[in-house]
Amino acid sequence: MPNLLAGGSGDVDCVYHLDLPALTAAVDHVYVGSKQLVKGRDLLHRLIDQRRIRDYDDLIAEIQSL
Repeated sequence: MPNLLAGGSGDVDCVYHLDLPALTAAVDHVYVGSKQLVKGRDLLHRLIDQRRIRDYDDLIAEIQSL
């Protein structure tokens, strides 16, 4: 899934997570130490910054605006 989102293939614009703040907190807590773990954490933050992973509340707000 990260390759579909981060690779820019155009297959998937974004995904919505039911509790993005909890996911981010968990990843920040667990993904420390090794270079590989930090790389995974940084990928998650990059996808969030690019709005390729969004909070479920964003989806609700977008649907309500239609």
